[in-house]
Amino acid sequence: MAVRISVRGAVVYYGSFRALDGVTAEFRQGEVAAVLGPNGSGKTTLLRTILRVLKPKEGAIYVDERDLRELKEGELAKLMGYMPQGVEVGFSMRVWEVVALGRKPHVTWALSPRDVQIIEEAMKLVGVERLANRYLHELSGGERQRVMLARVLAQEPKVLLLDEPVSSLDLKYQIEVLKLVRSITREKALVTIASLHDINLALRFADKVVLMKDGSVYAIGRPHEVLTPENIMEVFNVKAVLAKNPRPFIVVEDVVEGTSPMPETP
Repeated sequence: MAVRISVRGAVVYYGSFRALDGVTAEFRQGEVAAVLGPNGSGKTTLLRTILRVLKPKEGAIYVDERDLRELKEGELAKLMGYMPQGVEVGFSMRVWEVVALGRKPHVTWALSPRDVQIIEEAMKLVGVERLANRYLHELSGGERQRVMLARVLAQEPKVLLLDEPVSSLDLKYQIEVLKLVRSITREKALVTIASLHDINLALRFADKVVLMKDGSVYAIGRPHEVLTPENIMEVFNVKAVLAKNPRPFIVVEDVVEGTSPMPETP
């Protein structure tokens, strides 16, 4: 089934605060889209709006040409897999049980042999199969994050929504997880949207970048088109240069005079 996510003029409020301000973007199968921006720019809000946790005051989101609001809860659960920041399940659960939660949208009573196979394949994909019988509270932050990714993959969604998926991982696993996400996205023709903080990870692994500022899309397009020193200065208030050694990467040199290096989160 072909899937395309279209966000059209989405306006979202937290109370009186306008968290998304007319956001328009399109996400296609087989591409990894990285959502970048300073704290409070609307990255997580955009993901939660696509997931239908938040409702736009104006505008709409479409799956192909079907309004997202028309989907039943069961359809939405099978369509979209969401990996939030942090861990949202009980720490007293074993890893295998946590990953098995990903099959919930597909199971009416008991796990079938196919369900068990999918769970074990998801654990193997992210390298946590050896942790199957460990309790979640026994794991490091990076290990827990990989378990949560396995849970989302076990769900077999068509759309992957990942909120800071590598924030607790060391450098090795940041690269390995994003390589895995990109590979799975292409192999299974998924729509993958991931909020990231690291500009260079987005430059290396994303097919599209959505650069956000103050709840709006400042720029959208291919990474090398969007992540320019000029755009980075305007959005992040830092001076940066583009270098090559041998692949392109961004070097942040300094904070722009008269700005705060730590944007406030509303």
